[in-house]
Amino acid sequence: MPSALTQSVYSSNLTLAVYLGKLSVAWMGENSGRNIWYSAFNGTTWTSQHEAPHKARGNPALAVYSGKLYLSLVVLSGLQGLLRDL
Repeated sequence: MPSALTQSVYSSNLTLAVYLGKLSVAWMGENSGRNIWYSAFNGTTWTSQHEAPHKARGNPALAVYSGKLYLSLVVLSGLQGLLRDL
């Protein structure tokens, strides 16, 4: 990962998707208590890192569907959470 992403990344928890010409990435932070982070790369710079509002039990996943970017994760309560338009 580029050094611009400051949250340590578990390499097995990384997910990527291309959306609107940018490379989007989401990951579980190494020492962040199961927090999920996400950012996007436009070929030159990374956007600020943002934290998803839910803690996760497993790996995040990104997908593009119907022109929108979705982040999927299993939240600690056991329900499937979907966040759209990252």
